[in-house]
Amino acid sequence: MAMGGGGSTYRSADGIWHAAIDIEPDRATGRRRRLTAQGKTKAVANTRLRMKLDAYVRKGLTPNSPSPRLMDWLETWYHERAEANLRPNSRRSYENAIVRLNRIAGARRINSLDKDMADIQAA
Repeated sequence: MAMGGGGSTYRSADGIWHAAIDIEPDRATGRRRRLTAQGKTKAVANTRLRMKLDAYVRKGLTPNSPSPRLMDWLETWYHERAEANLRPNSRRSYENAIVRLNRIAGARRINSLDKDMADIQAA
């Protein structure tokens, strides 16, 4: 399961299974980064870690992963950056705009949007 380094699965004293994996260091600081997950069984902990790793790759956060899809990026941006700072009417407007964008180009990778811009404008 190792992506950028070693991984481990272990059982703590309280009986909870922990799974962890090293990912690539932070580019700005060089600090170590890890993804972790917990579960009642070893299999559950490893499954949760795999789901976290898959989401991490899908969002385009790894150097070897493809550019994220527009719909994934918009969802992350909206929930992590915009949603908390918007009034209710603005929030609804953003949500409607995101739905329209996803319908037109949500499945496309962000790095291919320049190439596909003619297709998007024609839709």
